[in-house]
Amino acid sequence: MEGRDHQEHPLVPDAVEDASDGAAAVAADQAGLLVLRHRAPGDGHTHACLCKPSDSALLGVFYLYAGGKKIVQSQERLAPMMGWVDTVPMPAVRAVGVVEVLGAAGLILPPATGIAPVLAILAAVGFVVLQVLAAGLHLSRGEAKDTGLNLVLILLAAVAAWLATAF
Repeated sequence: MEGRDHQEHPLVPDAVEDASDGAAAVAADQAGLLVLRHRAPGDGHTHACLCKPSDSALLGVFYLYAGGKKIVQSQERLAPMMGWVDTVPMPAVRAVGVVEVLGAAGLILPPATGIAPVLAILAAVGFVVLQVLAAGLHLSRGEAKDTGLNLVLILLAAVAAWLATAF
């Protein structure tokens, strides 16, 4: 990758720039890691973060599992884990499950195959929307304490969408 001016682009995928980090840059590249560098305003130090694009695959596996349960399990089996299923018609619960399984495929398959990478972005953005709606459902039911997982999934899906745009 080509180096970029960090003042102009404060957070960009970039190779490690100084010679002392050259071996680290090669190792990170060979491991399939994305090196994100950020020059903090004020202190002038450059901070680096390593991210692995396949991290969004973990999110995909989560949705594959959760969606699969919604597709195949009965309302009675789902109710202890997902209290909201008692207020939503089962065809809608099954539809959410199908959306989650298809979205999981959208997160996992395009990066793995290199075919239609825009689908990974759309899937991740779709999961952000899905979790915003899910948090709204919890809030409407007076379950504010149950929105923590939704917030984590929103953050992870937003990161997955951002990482998908980097490739």
